[in-house]
Amino acid sequence: MKIYPNMKKTLIYFSLLSIGLLFLFYLTFDGSFTWPLPSKDYIIFAGWLVITVIYFVITLRGGYYVLEKSGLRQKQLNKDLMYEYKRIIYINEEWSRKNGMLLFVTDRGDAKYLILDKKQILLDEMLKRCSKLMTREEVSNKFPNLKF
Repeated sequence: MKIYPNMKKTLIYFSLLSIGLLFLFYLTFDGSFTWPLPSKDYIIFAGWLVITVIYFVITLRGGYYVLEKSGLRQKQLNKDLMYEYKRIIYINEEWSRKNGMLLFVTDRGDAKYLILDKKQILLDEMLKRCSKLMTREEVSNKFPNLKF
């Protein structure tokens, strides 16, 4: 079963990252900010916008989750990540529902954040399929330096 991340949430994160990078690159390469903007800056901004929109469309089409028998497969453009259900030891259900992102911890002490789908089917399915879930206190005792 393929599940696509929430497009609105993805657009928000993508836009914030894109604007931050544009600002950083602009200050790094030009170093000056004058008003009104020179015509070369409008060309740079338009080019950046076109590239960002193309990359956003590619990201939306190429990124999804697949619930398999043994685990959750996350497909990203050219990456294929697998999270086995038996390795997931904690899912923060309250935080995940509130923020629209799946927060889980693996048995290695890694906290993972995945954008949920609009109806939060991914969260419900993960709660059903992960059999070795622990409480927050047990995970904190096992991994004291973990921030989640």
